[in-house]
Amino acid sequence: MGMFGSRVRRILQFVVAAVVVLLPVAMQPATAAAASGTLYGISGTAAGQDVVTIDPISGAEIQLTDLTVPGAIDAQSSNLTADPATHRLFLIRTVVTGFDPTYGFPIFEFQVVTINALSGAITSSPAFSGMFAQSIKFDTASGSLFGITQTQVVKVDPATAAITPFASIPNPYGVYVYSMAVDSASHTLYLSQEDVSGSVETNSTRIYSVNTLVSGSISTGVVTDNAVRQIGVDGALLYGITECCAHNLVGIDKSSGVTSQIAQVGDSSTIVGFGTAADPTTNTIFVSIETNDPVTGAFNNELLDIDVSSPGVSTTAPLTAGFTDDGLVFVPPAPIITPQSIANDVNAALAGGKITNAGVARSLLAELSAAANARLRGQCTTAANDYQAFIKDVQAQSGKLIEAATANQLISEARILIASCP
Repeated sequence: MGMFGSRVRRILQFVVAAVVVLLPVAMQPATAAAASGTLYGISGTAAGQDVVTIDPISGAEIQLTDLTVPGAIDAQSSNLTADPATHRLFLIRTVVTGFDPTYGFPIFEFQVVTINALSGAITSSPAFSGMFAQSIKFDTASGSLFGITQTQVVKVDPATAAITPFASIPNPYGVYVYSMAVDSASHTLYLSQEDVSGSVETNSTRIYSVNTLVSGSISTGVVTDNAVRQIGVDGALLYGITECCAHNLVGIDKSSGVTSQIAQVGDSSTIVGFGTAADPTTNTIFVSIETNDPVTGAFNNELLDIDVSSPGVSTTAPLTAGFTDDGLVFVPPAPIITPQSIANDVNAALAGGKITNAGVARSLLAELSAAANARLRGQCTTAANDYQAFIKDVQAQSGKLIEAATANQLISEARILIASCP
């Protein structure tokens, strides 16, 4: 990674690297839980950046995608996120295409890149026109790629890079929104924003929440008792990594902003990768860090596997290819869904009280039957339209006549069937 590239990344991410030392002794050796899916990361090496798969136990990294842009002066990628149902990864790539002939300033092109998570192929990389998303997260509940532009939450079309305003972010003083986290189970997008301290520096963060199914819905936000610019979600847990003066993984109370320590990540001189990942099935949060060996002077790139169910317990593994300083994402295995299995799930939900109205269930089953018949005829466009109608109706009843978790499951299954039509 070149010097200019590192400078671009730090400007974009506000991650300031310092001289680093060994991780505090508080890190406990432990046996890492086996991951129930695939951990992906953006790995920075001397040659550039790659999307890699990471073994959370050994730290072994395997290249999936080379993110080099032929002919570009420099290219930096960040904000890795995923749509598990369609096996797609998304990221933001900043490309330096040249320099202004008058003032010498770099000319930037901002792209949203889509990658096939199975083959590693880049399927599209359109450039934003004018305003661009500075951070992105995929929400499985709405099937949408969300982004932020500092003043707005927007929806991003990954095929065209077109953005659609979704909700305005309160930003009277130009303070910075650092990161996003999405909890698809509750249709909630969280934003961490630098809090305006006034005459006394409070070193805190304001957390806003946005309903991903209702345009314009944004909370007034709670203020944390510590600066936690980097946030994430693990099941129902909203967590963050504190900025000063030690880096700690903390849980965040969504109603009060009070933080509670889960595990120490490093001291003030540890470089913490921007972008964490969580495997809710094993209660594991993944964090990448970089430390320095004071004896040899070598930099050590490590992956932390933090067991949320056992506060204070972490496992470290050396990253074999490079420091994942620009994003991690954990993708659970996609379930095997068939037209019959989703119909069975609707019937089971009705029988189990998860769908409380028989008429709603009959309407949903009729839409699924139409879609299944279209698939049998090889009419994938017609089937997709029927499944989209099904998704729209399920979303309309989510939290009402259909339990929210059941609605999310049915929506995800319908999207898998759309993506897998023969």
